[in-house]
Amino acid sequence: MLRIRRNLMVVSILIPLANVQGDDPQGTVTGIVILEQDPPAPLIVKLKPDMQMFTGKKTLSIQRWLVGSNRGLANCVVTLRAKDGTAQAVPKPLENAVLEKDGPFFVPRLLVVTNGTRVTYRNKNSSCQCFHVAGRWHPSVNRLIPAGSQYEMQFDGGHDICPVRADLRPYMLRWIYVVETPYYAVTDAKGHFEISGIPPGEYHVRVWHEGIGWVHKASGPRELTITGAVQEKLKFKAVRPETKRK
Repeated sequence: MLRIRRNLMVVSILIPLANVQGDDPQGTVTGIVILEQDPPAPLIVKLKPDMQMFTGKKTLSIQRWLVGSNRGLANCVVTLRAKDGTAQAVPKPLENAVLEKDGPFFVPRLLVVTNGTRVTYRNKNSSCQCFHVAGRWHPSVNRLIPAGSQYEMQFDGGHDICPVRADLRPYMLRWIYVVETPYYAVTDAKGHFEISGIPPGEYHVRVWHEGIGWVHKASGPRELTITGAVQEKLKFKAVRPETKRK
């Protein structure tokens, strides 16, 4: 059962911008996403006998807020989209995009793909065969994939955020994020990210995390201009209710 507890999580996002001059100047955006409060307590789940045998444990600790020693927040998606839609570059489909079930987990936790990418769902070794993927703009797929088998699905419905579930094991929740821009990055274990090769122009900037959703529009600047040689800092603070599974 899902219950919403009105604990407020505050996130600040600091993005230093630096562009390189040249005959064909292209910019680079680097930054860090910081969680200014302590992350919530992890979810402790009791495993069924098959997963107890696989892991050698009776319980698992699940933490969706992965925070480094510097309070940097991992698994945030940062995207830049041209304000002039006609000038937006179209990204190429990715190769070798795989979402794999390994025992009690889907790996990776967050898979970011470009529109048109074919994703392979692969069951490496798990007795849990369910791959349930559904987005707003992509048809729901709910398949049982036996251990050692795989199935492919193409993501060509445009920008989307698709939860990946195992119906009988809600703690396995993961995400496939579909982008329509080539200018994107995922924050690393210390909250850092870098987006390079950005042509001059005006861009919308968006940040998303599974525990927050979209960083709120009132949290700070949501637009930036890339020119031949600009250096500036953008800071965002977002407040979102925390969702805990009881």
